[in-house]
Amino acid sequence: MRRGLLAIPLYLCAVGVAHIALALRWYEETTGLPRDGQAFSGTMVPGAGFALLGAVLMPFVLASDRG
Repeated sequence: MRRGLLAIPLYLCAVGVAHIALALRWYEETTGLPRDGQAFSGTMVPGAGFALLGAVLMPFVLASDRG
């Protein structure tokens, strides 16, 4: 970890997991209300995107950090 680049994909993965957890929490609280799926999909989709982006970036960052 000479350059600290690994923090970027790890941050994206952490933000993605937190968004997914928050979406599941909001889904529990808003079920039955008007537009109840809106809070779920509006938080879950970016969360999955952040987690996927972090996972895709991880091998490239590891390769550039090692040499």
